Amino acid sequence: MTELNQDIRRKYPRVAFAGVLGVLFSGQYKVYRGIEIGEGGLSFFSDQMIMLAQKLVVTILIPDVGYKSVIAEVRNQKATNDQYFIGVQFIDPPFELKRLIRSVVSKADAI
Repeated sequence: MTELNQDIRRKYPRVAFAGVLGVLFSGQYKVYRGIEIGEGGLSFFSDQMIMLAQKLVVTILIPDVGYKSVIAEVRNQKATNDQYFIGVQFIDPPFELKRLIRSVVSKADAI
């Protein structure tokens, strides 16, 4: 298990995102609430540990758009009380998804 590294420099900014996420990994499909999102990845709390470097299929409910799926890799994990913080990086996200997430981020920045 790794500790959160607050010195990580992200290529893309992230904003708070409490949207619905579907996560498929190791033959399981679970639904979670997001914590943050950006063009390069997102984070969420899980009821179970997901190992570093684990590949996932993440389905994101984008407000006013619908569901979009992307392959991601677990890059960060941390146990917190009875949950696990999971941070993932998108693997080759489609341009359309990056554009939609950029719109979500820019709207949040405007608030």
